[in-house]
Amino acid sequence: MKRNPHSVHGLAALTAALLLAALAGCKSQVGGDVMASVDGRKIYASDVQKYFENQTSSAENAPTGEQSTTLRLNILHELIDDEILMRRAEKLGLLATDEEVDRKYGEIKSPYTQEEFDKRLKEKKLTAPDFKRDLRRSLTVEKVINKEVTSKINVSDQDITDYYNAHKAEFNLIEPQYHLAQIFVTPTPNPQAHNQNNKAQNEPDAPTAWRVARTSRRWP
Repeated sequence: MKRNPHSVHGLAALTAALLLAALAGCKSQVGGDVMASVDGRKIYASDVQKYFENQTSSAENAPTGEQSTTLRLNILHELIDDEILMRRAEKLGLLATDEEVDRKYGEIKSPYTQEEFDKRLKEKKLTAPDFKRDLRRSLTVEKVINKEVTSKINVSDQDITDYYNAHKAEFNLIEPQYHLAQIFVTPTPNPQAHNQNNKAQNEPDAPTAWRVARTSRRWP
């Protein structure tokens, strides 16, 4: 799925503006187990580690060294972004309600039995409260983005036409064409088939059916 470039730029601008405000509102120094603080709300190393284990639980080989450090930094960045948007949601009155969280939780859980769902949570190293907390965060962030970014995007038909005319070369792609030929041989006559090979029909060792397919590729 491709994001609308206006939405991406708007989200980046919103996050940057909120980040400056949040950092200005930080009253405590980051240190010890605290990796970041957004408007007084602390993000702990244990939080980063939990999401790190969640994202790598299904990997055959857990990332190490520089890869591990990079992934942890990316997780920290995401947690900071989410915390900024959560603070914005509080001010706008857009925090996801318990009803919304429970409804979404039920939708996700519905295809599974309780045992299957608990097993999946365990595989992801999550508890039910952890999962609901993440759902609340996700639903809240979606609300903020819809109100602050998506709702303010107005792309008219003329905008689409102008963009297409300015980027026609990008849409003028040549698609490959394929021609398939197939020969199907059976040991018994087929009244609908023409030019049948009698030798193949009468050969006692002939297979019940065999198929040869030939593919040719032509570029227009």
